[in-house]
Amino acid sequence: MARVNGQLWDITRPLEGEECSLELLKFDSPEGKQVFWHSSAHILGLALELRYHQTASAAAPQAEEDVLLCDGPALQEEDGGGGFFYEFFLPMKEGHATTASSDDFPSIQQLIASVLKDRHPFQRMKVSKELALSMFAHNKFKLYVSRSATLHSNTQSHTLRTFVGRS
Repeated sequence: MARVNGQLWDITRPLEGEECSLELLKFDSPEGKQVFWHSSAHILGLALELRYHQTASAAAPQAEEDVLLCDGPALQEEDGGGGFFYEFFLPMKEGHATTASSDDFPSIQQLIASVLKDRHPFQRMKVSKELALSMFAHNKFKLYVSRSATLHSNTQSHTLRTFVGRS
């Protein structure tokens, strides 16, 4: 991660213009930690989708038995030490509540390790507000978060394999 002309800049984004100021950010900087934790939340989100069989996309409607990811923010250090998490909803199955438990952690950890081993790149996308809302139309929680957030006429999303997250 870097700061280019005062703006956060991911490592695969090309530099623009003939001249710029460039500051490389390490994990020990506040911005470096936030980016690391934000990216880690995206990796956790993908692992949760894989573990709980998320199949929805703009092209394939949400299956009723699939997980719905909610929000996965990076935590501020002043909120308790920093880090990240991902909220998710598991639907009822056969009239019973579906839950996640610590018994699921090993399989989620294996999925995270697999995603990291495969070295899938994050891809940055600039999308219109309308497209951002349509991308999350299948997920009532992400749609709510997207509608509640201040979305500019062009916003950023990042993809990681099949995972799409708001930035």
